[in-house]
Amino acid sequence: MASRFAIGDFSRATLLSVKTLRHYHAVGSLEPSEVDADNGYRYYSENQIPPPLFPIFPLFAIFGLGPKSLFS
Repeated sequence: MASRFAIGDFSRATLLSVKTLRHYHAVGSLEPSEVDADNGYRYYSENQIPPPLFPIFPLFAIFGLGPKSLFS
């Protein structure tokens, strides 16, 4: 089974802010693999981290592009 990351850990691993991850979830660009029904905590899996391209996502945000538009 893949590792599970809380949003803060996933943020540090991907260089995306927690605020950006919450926004991507709200607009459906990057859905967490699991959301706890009791407390609303978002969890991401390690297979959601695309290695080479992911650190430059903040640059794409300047142009209004998100993960969904890049990988769909």
